[in-house]
Amino acid sequence: MILIMVFIVTVISMLWFLFLTWKQADIHGIARATLCAFALAACTIISQGDILAAERQLPIPGVIKLPTKQIPTKEPRLPDITIRAGSISTTPSPPLSGAAEMGDTTLQAEVQNLGWAEATNFTVVFMFNTETTSAYRSYRVTVPSLPAHSSLWVSEIVRADQLPPAGTYRLKVLADIYPESVTESNERNNTAEQSIIVNGPDFAVSSSDIEISPAAATLTGGDTFTTRAPLRNTGTGQGLLGTRISLFDSSGRVLDEHFRLLEICAGGFSFVGARFTLPEGYGSYGVRYEADYNNRNEEPNEGNNIAEKYFPIR
Repeated sequence: MILIMVFIVTVISMLWFLFLTWKQADIHGIARATLCAFALAACTIISQGDILAAERQLPIPGVIKLPTKQIPTKEPRLPDITIRAGSISTTPSPPLSGAAEMGDTTLQAEVQNLGWAEATNFTVVFMFNTETTSAYRSYRVTVPSLPAHSSLWVSEIVRADQLPPAGTYRLKVLADIYPESVTESNERNNTAEQSIIVNGPDFAVSSSDIEISPAAATLTGGDTFTTRAPLRNTGTGQGLLGTRISLFDSSGRVLDEHFRLLEICAGGFSFVGARFTLPEGYGSYGVRYEADYNNRNEEPNEGNNIAEKYFPIR
């Protein structure tokens, strides 16, 4: 509607200018008047077009509208704790499990803070896992402080009797997970793991290896005899063990016992024995060998540590 009104006003103005110049019979003036009228009409139409475009929120010709940019919110500076890949190790390598007297093993890993703030009072956990068991054995270390963009070596000394028995494990290191106490910029890079072989003993004794001298068939009440048997270490590490050798009667009552302390290398064996005197009279008796009777060593197979041999006295 506005454009129509503008057009009508422009045409009337042109006719008026033409009439005035015609009255003066000025050809050049007529031309100038015509050009001025057209220029006036064009300016008027453009101006009104700009007004309409602004009213309708349409883009103005020749003007590029930039997208509105929101002012970014300043994110808080947070730490980012991680375990450096390949830093997990043990000393000695491989570690040796068994009796406490067999020595200590140091577990170690490098912990990094990749973030922009200090991390304080968090826990690092060393965890032995098997293919079927998670957290088979774990150890905790507290880190009081780790500045931004820095690292430190975390270690834990573990006795041989605190290690798992001989076998292959995944030694997993977890930082700030159990428990989670530090808010980080990345909570998904706090663990690493390394395949670890643990060496250790596995003791065995067999009933078929028990010897009695003189022969059990010749013994009578009141006789003294000796017995011996080889104790074997079928494991992958040297072991120190206590052995109990007992004489018992048919009711299971222990009549006498002897104790021996042995150290057997991996794959080796050692004979152990004792001397007993039988009670007077007749009866049925037996000798029992208990390897690692006080469980100083955790072994892969605990079911082959006891052997017995029976013999009658007539």
